Amino acid sequence: MNKKKAMDDTEIMISDVEALNKALGPAALRFLTLLHRELTDYVGISTFQYSPLADFTNAESRGRKRYAR
Repeated sequence: MNKKKAMDDTEIMISDVEALNKALGPAALRFLTLLHRELTDYVGISTFQYSPLADFTNAESRGRKRYAR
């Protein structure tokens, strides 16, 4: 059997930054800066990403940003 070695945190970060650079080019650094600087509603993003029919009409009243397609 061919078992893959589990990646440590540093390897994960390096591979993720490489993937971002490949996908976004120069915008990758800006994207990482925005993630670091801005408060992010990961639950809202996840819900939006995996459930496009989710109701976000009350998102603002819960203190979350609205996400639009």
